[in-house]
Order: sequence, then structure tokens, then C-alpha cells
Amino acid sequence: MKYGVIDLGSNTIRLVIFKYENEILSKTLNVKRSTQAISYVENGELTHVGIKAVTLALRELLLIAKAFDVDEMHIFATASLRNISNTQQAKEAIERNLN
Repeated sequence: MKYGVIDLGSNTIRLVIFKYENEILSKTLNVKRSTQAISYVENGELTHVGIKAVTLALRELLLIAKAFDVDEMHIFATASLRNISNTQQAKEAIERNLN
């Protein structure tokens, strides 16, 4: 079984792929993309340009995960992105843009 974890950080978005086989968990891939998402926060909100930057990086990392036949994905955000005032709107816009 392969697991993918994406960490949405304030400066980078990282994808780590793990393989779980014979009760052993091993790291298969660790790749990151610079987004500088924190620089797109104005008045406590992630701007539309920031949402686009995050979406583009996420799309690329999700394609990589698909190429590695990841069975299960988990996506997390750091406090700097969870604590913006438009968290829910940004999350919905990113999800909409990914589909």
C-alpha cells in the first residue's frame, strides 16, 4: 500500500510518499515546491493569486502521486494557513480549482 502526505506550509508544499509492505513503512519520495503562500496573505486573507499559486503546486504534486500509484492521500496545512481569516473560502476555491 502506498500513502501520500502533502504538507501545505507557509513557504513550501511538500509531498512525501510512503510504501507500507510486510509491516515496514519506507519513504519512497520526498519532493517540495516553493509557493511562498505566506507572501500572498493580505489583511489576514490569502489572496486570489495565493490561491492560484497553492492550486498549481498542489495539482503538480497530486499528478506525481498519481504517477506513483498512491492508494491513499492525506493533505494537511500549517497553522499559518489554517489561521487566515478566509480559510474556508480558500479551501473551497482550491478544491474547486483542482476539479
